[in-house]
Amino acid sequence: CPSPPHFPSTQTFITIGGMSVPSSLPKRDTWRGCLAIALSLLGLTLCVCLAIGLSAADRLPNQLDRYLPLTPGTASLYRVTYADGSQGFLSINVMPPDSESITYGALYNGDAVQVHSIYTNWQGGGETYTRDDYYSRNGQTLALVAQKAQGQTINLYPPVTIWTPNFLNEPITGETNINNNPFSYRQQVEGEESIALPDGRTVDALKIASEWQFQNQVLSRASTWHAPGIGVARYEEYDAQGKLTQRLELLNSTRLTGNSQLLITNYQ
Repeated sequence: CPSPPHFPSTQTFITIGGMSVPSSLPKRDTWRGCLAIALSLLGLTLCVCLAIGLSAADRLPNQLDRYLPLTPGTASLYRVTYADGSQGFLSINVMPPDSESITYGALYNGDAVQVHSIYTNWQGGGETYTRDDYYSRNGQTLALVAQKAQGQTINLYPPVTIWTPNFLNEPITGETNINNNPFSYRQQVEGEESIALPDGRTVDALKIASEWQFQNQVLSRASTWHAPGIGVARYEEYDAQGKLTQRLELLNSTRLTGNSQLLITNYQ
């Protein structure tokens, strides 16, 4: 596993499953430096590509497609509020898989999925942060395999499981290693809650709770609301002490408007 890239410290990274993982670890006498992570799980900042010649029509409707839409060209825009009150924007864009993404998908005998994320005013610092997440999909099983940010790639081994066929009834638990450091995670469905969408509709969203740990110490917890047919509509993340560190609010989506040109590259 290559050395992790130098991500900005003290923040987490959201992915299509709505899950996040802290980019820095608790301070310990034996810990030297910060281990930068960027996973993609429970904060379903939208979805993915079909990959390897498959189209939406090739798949039968299922729960994964219902709560994590997999239509190529899907894009969503969010307002991001950080712990200090500063705000920025996040766009999630489903991209056609490039050769690197196809390789990752095939590595685990699945279809390639590639998601491109763009943050503005990252952590209130005025910078733009971009990242590509690489997934492997096998039926209703979706796993995060690798991430590329700032031109550098980190591999997750074993891959982080985002969704399984029985996820609505059974929690997902697992471990992954980065530079031989083990992290454990858990996510589970807590039920449904009514939420308002930007187009004025109110829907029953699937609420998912997630948690990450390092050496049996909680790093972060999060709640994600997945609107059927839309994806992540709301996301809240907390540190180990229960303090809100990040909130996402859906502003627009191609799944809401049908506007296939909602690819966000620079939103001020």
